[in-house]
Amino acid sequence: MKRVIPDSGLTPVAAGSKCEANAVAKSGQKGLDAKYQPRISDHELQQISRDLNSVVTPLFEKTLTISDADYKLGRLVIPKKCAQEYFPLISGPEGVTIRILDTRGREWVFHYRYWSNANSQMYVLDGLKDFVISMQWQAGDVGGANIPHISAVTFYRIEPKGQLVLGLRKASVTPPSHKVWHTKLTLSPSVCVKQISVLHE
Repeated sequence: MKRVIPDSGLTPVAAGSKCEANAVAKSGQKGLDAKYQPRISDHELQQISRDLNSVVTPLFEKTLTISDADYKLGRLVIPKKCAQEYFPLISGPEGVTIRILDTRGREWVFHYRYWSNANSQMYVLDGLKDFVISMQWQAGDVGGANIPHISAVTFYRIEPKGQLVLGLRKASVTPPSHKVWHTKLTLSPSVCVKQISVLHE
């Protein structure tokens, strides 16, 4: 069965034109879980549109898990509802080859499939090892001090072609707190007790 891509209501416009800001639309899919709503600014979206010379629509966002960021596994689990809404229809667990652009326009070839899990299906993109290494993916809840890292991926669609685009979003990094320590010595006839207290953070 051929999947019919819903009309987004957008009119393709040349990237960089005066109409670009209005043509680049944010996803407004009803029923999409709040945690999958794309978090992207108008400026970022317009930049992607310019880089791809296309009108793009954000579809959904997913925070990377530990397994998503494991280059040895080289796979990305796609939320079921998002997979069924935006990815090609697949009739069997063997899946299909799928071509996805990154936000700079480079094409990547992945394998899209599902496997049965407790009377349901889990959808995954396989073959991401080179992509994960190239983009230096890290899970959303892991990061080194003072080093921004990739915490989430956002999927977009080029209008009106329907081409999928995969983008990355870096987590905000909170600098480590700076603590000033004060050492106080309390003397007694039998023992010297060192007391340490935090003045401020």
